Amino acid sequence: LSAEKRAEFRDIFTKKNLNATERATKLKAFLETLDDKQLVAYEHFRDALRNVQSNATKLPHLSAENQLLLKKYDALEEEKKRLSVDAKQAHLVILIRCESFL
Repeated sequence: LSAEKRAEFRDIFTKKNLNATERATKLKAFLETLDDKQLVAYEHFRDALRNVQSNATKLPHLSAENQLLLKKYDALEEEKKRLSVDAKQAHLVILIRCESFL
């Protein structure tokens, strides 16, 4: 879009003195001035905004799920460290026994 069209589009949503009906009327009039290619671009933009909005409603659930996964990951990391220490100790015991036979 041209700079003028972008400014016009921005003004539709940023003007505080417009109520929902006036905003819808201005948006409809603005969309009628666009060519087919620009309308398709607007529809893609609108769909992307809707996806962002729907994803935002899922974030609290995902955040809680991520917290659980992080706790599980931390527990597994601790278990890995413990097993690593146990394996090193077992290896040292085997080496000490082998040296005592020599």
